[in-house]
Amino acid sequence: MKLLRYTEEGILAAAMLTATLLVCVNVALRAAGGGITWSEEAVRYLFILITFLGVGIGIREGAHFSIDLIPQVLKGRSAQALATFICLVALLFSVLLAYYGWRTSQFSMETGQRTPSLRIPIYVIYGIIPVSGILMALRYAYRLIRIWRPQGR
Repeated sequence: MKLLRYTEEGILAAAMLTATLLVCVNVALRAAGGGITWSEEAVRYLFILITFLGVGIGIREGAHFSIDLIPQVLKGRSAQALATFICLVALLFSVLLAYYGWRTSQFSMETGQRTPSLRIPIYVIYGIIPVSGILMALRYAYRLIRIWRPQGR
């Protein structure tokens, strides 16, 4: 899991840095009367990458918003059952996201769609959706294991 963590964080850091630099350079060039025609599109796709990869980190860190009134009231097996149910629903969502993301990416590959300015195949952009779904599923599966693992192991 450490390799996954470092890979995710490295890709996110590189994407954020690239997006920031593109925006700053483009602002400076526009002030000088020029500009990079494809920068807005590149930044848009970088933000898509950042969003979908960031979801996995949010799951790992427990940073997603949730209503925790009921889990705070429940104790013992009831709390464990509720946490299991929540993880199973989230795991199902993750698997469905991966599946339908793959189908969407596959469809765009078959139709040969490309981005307007960069001419990148759309399936490359859509490909982040199934990757994100798989990463989310891994995180929720790991969380399920932690819920049911006896304390101290």
